[in-house]
Amino acid sequence: MAEALGRSIKALQQDSHWVGVNVAIGIEKMTHLQFANDTILFGSACRREARTRKNFLDDYYLASGQKINWHKSEVFFVNTPLNLQATNPRVGVIWEAPEVGWSKVNFDGASTGNPGQTGIGCILRDSDGLCIKEISEKIGVATNNEVEFRVTLRGLQLGKELGVQKIHLEADSLNVINVIHCNSIPSWHLNQWIQSILALLATFDEFWISHIYREGNGEADRLLKLALVISDPS
Repeated sequence: MAEALGRSIKALQQDSHWVGVNVAIGIEKMTHLQFANDTILFGSACRREARTRKNFLDDYYLASGQKINWHKSEVFFVNTPLNLQATNPRVGVIWEAPEVGWSKVNFDGASTGNPGQTGIGCILRDSDGLCIKEISEKIGVATNNEVEFRVTLRGLQLGKELGVQKIHLEADSLNVINVIHCNSIPSWHLNQWIQSILALLATFDEFWISHIYREGNGEADRLLKLALVISDPS
């Protein structure tokens, strides 16, 4: 897998998506160093390249199963203004609008127990980043795993209700992403929700799903928290 990682980075460099850093005159820019148990990545401190590295690591995890240990990861800066620096790989994670012609739905869900009372939050936005519609709902009692798939389905339903044809789903749950990409079922009791998700996805002209850290999923998280404090009607 180490060789595959190196080849993938090299391909991004050749396509100018990953620039790397200068180490000496006349020598190719350096993008990474690999050791037995560690990898060092080099790049410019700009949002575009940071996003490329983040997406690359997510894709590498999905393909290899080798999860990045962020608690043992560090970021170092050289000749970089203080306002662009961060001490954690997740600091500076931002939400980005979808491509023209697409709509993006961000969603989040949680329960107060496992199982427990559950809330979900979804926000649908267009390619200009403008909110089309947002929802904040309680959906009854569910487990933590179940709510991840139920909120995914609700996000898709929101897009379908509003006539979206090309939908980009973005969530901070890798469980959902793995299921959709690999078409696998982690537990039998989730099957009904997963099958409903796959069936609804097939009704869109195009769809895409990607991961975003919680720090970039703030609006969905806000709506989720609002749902959890909403009083039930008497």
